Amino acid sequence: MTTCRDVIKSAYRRSGIMAAGVNLNASQANIGMERLVGLYGSLIEGGMFGRICDKYLDTDTYTAEEGQRVYQSIPATVTIPTTVVDTGTGLTRQPLDLAFIIVVDPVSGEPELLAVRWHARPMGLHPRFDPHGASPADPPLR
Repeated sequence: MTTCRDVIKSAYRRSGIMAAGVNLNASQANIGMERLVGLYGSLIEGGMFGRICDKYLDTDTYTAEEGQRVYQSIPATVTIPTTVVDTGTGLTRQPLDLAFIIVVDPVSGEPELLAVRWHARPMGLHPRFDPHGASPADPPLR
C-alpha cells in the first residue's frame, strides 16, 4: 500500500531536495503533509472528484452524504456513511470510489475532517490526512 508518507518522500526525491536512501525528518514530513493536504483540497474544491453540495446544519447530529461540504452553525456530530441510497436507482450501495465528505469547523471555517473512499476500500476518516494512511496514489485493489 502506498501511503501519504511514500508520496511525500517520492516528491522530495523527484524534486532533488532529498537523495535516495535518506529518510524524511519530522519537519520535512509535516511540510509535505501540508502541501499534500492542500493539493487534495484543491483537487476536490476544483470539482476533480465530482460536484460539491453544501449542507448547512441546524442540528447537532447528521449523517453526511457523498460529495457534501458540511457547515456547522453549532458543533455537531457528523457521521460518515458506510452505505448510501443511489439517487438514480433507489438501491442501497457502498459510497462510490473517490467519493468525499468535507466537514467544516464551525469556529475557524477550515475543513477539519475529510472522508474519502480510495480504490474500493471502505470510506475512511482522514482528519487532516494520516501520513501512514492510504494515498490516492495507491493502485486500486484487483
